[in-house]
Amino acid sequence: MLALIPPVSSIGALAFHRSLPLPLLLRDPLLRRAPPLARSLMAFSTDPAAVEEKVEAEDEALPTAVAAAGAGDWGDVRHEEWRRWGTSSPLPAAVASVIHELLEMEAAAGEKMRFGGVGSKLKGNFKDVEDKKHRAVYERLADSDQKLQYFSARQIGCRLLGCRGYLCQKCWLPTEDCMCTNIVPCNLWKGMKFWLYMHPKLCLFGIQEHEDIMWDAFQSSGKGKISVLYPNKSTTPKTVKDLEFDGLSLTADLHEDEPFNFVLLDGTWSNSAALYRRLKERWTAIWGDEDIPCIALSTLSASVMHKLRPQPAWDRTCTAAAAAGLLWELNLRPELSAFELEKQAEAVECSLDILLDALTVRRACCRSSHSAALLQQAVPIRPIRHSYSPNNPSHPLFLVVPKMLRLARVRRPAAGAAVSSIRPIRPPPAPFTTTTSTTDTSSSTAPDPDGVAADVATLLSRCSGDWKLAIAASDIPSRLSPAALSSLLRRRTSSPRLHPKLLLDFFYWSRTRLAPSAPAPDAFAHLAVSLCAAGLYPQASGLLDQMICAYPTPPLVLSSVHRALSGSDQERRPVVLDVLVDTYKKTGRVRESAEVVLLMKDLSLAPSLRCCNGLLKDLLRADALDLLWKVRGFMDGAGISPDVYTYSTLIEAYCKVRDLESAKEVVEEMRETGCSLNVVTYNTLIGGLCRTGAVEEAFGYKKEMEDYGLVPDGFTYGAIINGLCKRGSPDQAKCLLDEMSCAGLMPNVVVYSTLIDGFMRQGNADEAFKIVKEMSAAGVQPNKITYDNLIRGLCKLGQMGRASRILKQMAKIGYMADTMTYNLIIEGHLRQHNKEEAFSLLNEMRKGGISPNVYTYSIIINGLCQIGESERASGLLEQMIADGLKPNAFVYAPLISGYCREGSFSLACETLKKMTRANLTPDLYCYNSLIIGLSKVGKMDEAIEYYDQMLEKGFQPNEFTYDGLIHGYSMTGDLEKAEQLLHQMRNSGLNPKDFIYAHILEAYFKSDNLEKVSSTLESMLEKGLMPDNRLYGIVIHNLSSSGHMQAAVSVLSVIEKNGLIPDSLIYGSLISGFCKAADMEKAVGLLDEMAKKGIEPGISCYNALIDGFCKSDDISHARNIFNSISRQGLLPNCVTYTTLMDGYCKAGDIRDAIDLYNEMLTDGVTPDAFVYSVLAAGCSNSGDLQQALFITEEMIFRGYASISSFNTLVHGFCKRGKLQETVKFLHVMMDKDIVPSLLTVENIVSGLGEAGKLSEAHTIFVELQQKNASHRDTDHLSSLFTDMINQGLVPLDVIHNMIQSHCKQGYLDKALMLHDALVAKGAIVGCTSYLALLDGLCRKSKLIEALNLLKEMKEMGICPSEDQCMTLLNSLHSSGFIQEYNKVFDTMLSYQWLQKESKFCNSVCNSQEAVNAE
Repeated sequence: MLALIPPVSSIGALAFHRSLPLPLLLRDPLLRRAPPLARSLMAFSTDPAAVEEKVEAEDEALPTAVAAAGAGDWGDVRHEEWRRWGTSSPLPAAVASVIHELLEMEAAAGEKMRFGGVGSKLKGNFKDVEDKKHRAVYERLADSDQKLQYFSARQIGCRLLGCRGYLCQKCWLPTEDCMCTNIVPCNLWKGMKFWLYMHPKLCLFGIQEHEDIMWDAFQSSGKGKISVLYPNKSTTPKTVKDLEFDGLSLTADLHEDEPFNFVLLDGTWSNSAALYRRLKERWTAIWGDEDIPCIALSTLSASVMHKLRPQPAWDRTCTAAAAAGLLWELNLRPELSAFELEKQAEAVECSLDILLDALTVRRACCRSSHSAALLQQAVPIRPIRHSYSPNNPSHPLFLVVPKMLRLARVRRPAAGAAVSSIRPIRPPPAPFTTTTSTTDTSSSTAPDPDGVAADVATLLSRCSGDWKLAIAASDIPSRLSPAALSSLLRRRTSSPRLHPKLLLDFFYWSRTRLAPSAPAPDAFAHLAVSLCAAGLYPQASGLLDQMICAYPTPPLVLSSVHRALSGSDQERRPVVLDVLVDTYKKTGRVRESAEVVLLMKDLSLAPSLRCCNGLLKDLLRADALDLLWKVRGFMDGAGISPDVYTYSTLIEAYCKVRDLESAKEVVEEMRETGCSLNVVTYNTLIGGLCRTGAVEEAFGYKKEMEDYGLVPDGFTYGAIINGLCKRGSPDQAKCLLDEMSCAGLMPNVVVYSTLIDGFMRQGNADEAFKIVKEMSAAGVQPNKITYDNLIRGLCKLGQMGRASRILKQMAKIGYMADTMTYNLIIEGHLRQHNKEEAFSLLNEMRKGGISPNVYTYSIIINGLCQIGESERASGLLEQMIADGLKPNAFVYAPLISGYCREGSFSLACETLKKMTRANLTPDLYCYNSLIIGLSKVGKMDEAIEYYDQMLEKGFQPNEFTYDGLIHGYSMTGDLEKAEQLLHQMRNSGLNPKDFIYAHILEAYFKSDNLEKVSSTLESMLEKGLMPDNRLYGIVIHNLSSSGHMQAAVSVLSVIEKNGLIPDSLIYGSLISGFCKAADMEKAVGLLDEMAKKGIEPGISCYNALIDGFCKSDDISHARNIFNSISRQGLLPNCVTYTTLMDGYCKAGDIRDAIDLYNEMLTDGVTPDAFVYSVLAAGCSNSGDLQQALFITEEMIFRGYASISSFNTLVHGFCKRGKLQETVKFLHVMMDKDIVPSLLTVENIVSGLGEAGKLSEAHTIFVELQQKNASHRDTDHLSSLFTDMINQGLVPLDVIHNMIQSHCKQGYLDKALMLHDALVAKGAIVGCTSYLALLDGLCRKSKLIEALNLLKEMKEMGICPSEDQCMTLLNSLHSSGFIQEYNKVFDTMLSYQWLQKESKFCNSVCNSQEAVNAE
């Protein structure tokens, strides 16, 4: 793990990523000191102050470091922009405030900010305004620490704004010089953290938030794991050799949360002293008056950056180089050799080489034309694509910085000196190219390679100064060829003898002139052997790395090394073999390294035990277990005796593949061979046992190691605690935690977090929070993993409010929630179907700069599909794609399943097609979702179509596929195909589970094919598949439901014969069957039998008995059963109460039913719709309006009001002729906005018919009208009544009465509606009804409609009597409707319903004449 304090000028930030790439170390002060365009000047200067003055003078000639759109055009710096500079820390509040002020000043000044010069300073008129204001703020601050924070925050703010759109946010070089593509990431060992502590002129060490994070980490690790790289002049500092790593476990992951912390100070002696003082003040405040443990590096630990920028000490240079030096020296410690720190150091050095190349190219591009001309006069300028070498006179930069290079050479040891600890000068990134031949060839005109090699050797041996100058002055460069270089490197006995380090330097010098050709592999091999013989192992490794790149074939490389070794005096296991294997490993070629070792067998070679152990460990990490076993076999064949490290790796490998027996056999082999087991060995085995759930055996080995005198360490206890928690025994783990404390071992945050997670998984949140308090009291602070465990557990328990509070608490103490944290809470809300909160959190993530990942979207999509909102889930999927995330099959699968559950099969099929169009292959779950969904609704042809498509894609159906198809065919009655699939499933090697047989048995029962049921059960037994209680329960339930009680009892006997114990569900089905058969004696006998066998009856058994006694009209016995439930420790459920209420209602005891209902509410049992249906039927039967109204209010209050229950009550009242109660009840319905249905009217009519009062049906509607019912309600009833007329459900006399009543009340429209219904039906409307309608029309002045109605009467053959006609006419005349009177009279005369000679007509005529006279 790497941690970087944020630099001011380059905006680096704290990085707490577990696998942070090492190239981040390149963010060093050397690159921060100047703005990007001035970096090359700074990088190659020996006097930074002089360069600063030069840059200031040339500022106008340099481009301004500002984004094209203006620094302020992007607005305030947000968290997401801050984090893109490589940090996971929050944006410091002081920095955000300064930036906001700058932007406000920019807006007020109306002038864009410009940045340039050394340090990316503000330029232009705006600079003066800003400087004046901020100086005033600075002077007002009394506290020096506040001034430091303000000063540094201001610098960070300026750098952030000045670098926008200009610097690459990963390597911090100008974007046109970005080197990111050349960097190969390498993870730092997670047991270590580097902290870059910088001077405020370069980088801030005064921002409180960041320093608190660093010191929190220090306290978590403990002061024994902190070292400051600071060679204090007043004391003699320790070296890396003096560091203590006691108890370090090579297999434990314990150091991930308690790492070793190394603080790298950056700056000159005076600056470093200020930094050191600040560290010491905080150290003293925390741990007392003690000196901070300081270490220094060896003076030989030089890197490329040390050569470029000499400092008073090797520690006082760029922090990347210091980090590399520290890694090299730590790698020499035996305890740390397994962590491959040399790879990580090499990665830093390579990155610095690449950085140097980038700076070289940039410096060359930025030089003035005058400087370029001088360079062209001095040397021919070659394309600058190789690494800068300080001793290369032909390099363009050699003339630029001669003094610096000379200083670098002074610091470099002589070629003949002992330099075993010197790291190799890394070659340039450009690789060699090779030809098909492994030997050098030259043309006939080429110089003699051996002669050239001899000349070079002579010149190098005689040169006392810079041999490169001597070479350049000779003709050797023109004669040099790959063959000559190979000849030189292969010289072993020829005189003069050259030191291998000198040969290596010449090799790297010459390769730039010979590229892309490469020397012969034997030349590489000879030099590598010589370097190893001289103890220059890192240099040999670098050379072999180049050889492997040039010749990638392992057999060729090994054979070349073998030939180089032949004739040498080295032992059978020369060191070069170890270096070769290690080189393959550190370059990521672990499998090739194993291949090289295995090839050694035929050459009678073998690496050392240390090398083999390291290889075994690397193969284990790479999951290359096949090669691990082969290498182990090679060791036996080569006579390499295993040691405790070998055995420990083998034990870990066996545990990884869960072969615990073989792991234990390795332990026995160690005892037999006399190899002592150590704590690491036991820990490895105990960890493997716990991961597989064999915790009891782990306890046994713990006791065994104690018996051998070994003391269990923190890993021992942590592994067992983890195993106990995983198997659901956190209480036992807690006891082990107490034992750990008693043994003097301090549980770390990992152990506590594991225990907290264990209690959370058990659902015991209170105990988990007790552990949190306990760990805080012990001085162990919870980390983010702890909080994530708490949140995960609370979300699974549904305690979302508590989880949200934990999230806020995390933020307060500095732990920023990440995507995983938000995913946990979003998933918790969706489990409770709370989609609003889930989307609110999604928006919160985006606003906070936390990007949702694929899993975030997948859980939301799945949650929406679970609650039937697949369409919205589909929209979210489109948004996810628009955000640049690529959905996988786990995202599409729930959407397909959701569409199927909702019946939207076309959309489900379209979603599957979308996957294919997106080049995403649907997985088996996607196909199963479609197949199962289609099968459930009986669409078997489509299901089979997708089944065939699935087979074409190469997917093999699993048990869920077959289950869906078999269920579908069984449901549709196609048992033949269901049986075929069952046979096909067996033939494919899948054993059908009970639930698959259950589908087929259900289908056989549905077709009443008991013979097939019996044969299927026998077939299962023959195949060795013993039906369980669930399957037998289905059989007994169906037999009991269909009345086959004798067969059901025989199946019960089979269950007991097969050694199974029938459960309460099976007995419940039998009891229910006997109750349905009214055989209550046997039903009660089964209950007694259950008690004798110790089977506790479930509530379903008592419910069946209550139902049986109620149906047998034995209500008192049913009540006794009900009362006995509580004595058995059970609680009656809704079904229990409903069953007894139904019995009371059918017995006419409606008041007892209501009392039981009230008792149900008192006991806290929530009624359902069926309860109210039963009570409504009871009130209907009893005709008790008061109770009916009570039940109505209850239904409405609890949301169960339904038209069916109201219809039942209406029918009951009408049946008893209670018309007033019916009307009142209908009013209640309408007042509650419950619209009557056609069934309501039918119930009214049929109820009155049963009461013999059908003719009074019209009075109900009249009553409604008189009670001021709304027109909407009465119109609706009239419409429903008309529908009944059309269906012939209403007698004609009732209709006629209603027509006449409507006319009398003035509801002419309703009367005409009934008339139209009769006419449409072809029924004859009575004369009285016609005359009533005529009177109504005339009174409404609808004369035309009245005359049409008279015409209709004529056509229908309806002839009213003279008395009826005169009654109508007199009524009209007396009411003043004279015009209507005359027209109707004339029409009646024309239809001869009246005779002119009659006394009625004479009186009418006289009346007319009188009217006319008037």
